[in-house]
Amino acid sequence: HRDLHSFPTRRSSDLRGQAYTISVLILLQTAVFQKQLSPDLDMATERYWKEVRDTLPNTMRQALDEAFRYVAGMFRWIE
Repeated sequence: HRDLHSFPTRRSSDLRGQAYTISVLILLQTAVFQKQLSPDLDMATERYWKEVRDTLPNTMRQALDEAFRYVAGMFRWIE
């Protein structure tokens, strides 16, 4: 019983960050696979750089930064 109380839990903001990261990675993967950008990805990109990036844990931020840079290299649309 005592161990149950000491078990680490995730904050809801961490879970939202994970869900956001996964959804953006799926959009990025789809763009790479289809070799075309979508309006959803454009919106997600803008939101990421303006609002979301600074709220994510470092590991998620690093993963998304790298993914955005990769796609930018393919499409040359992110600076």
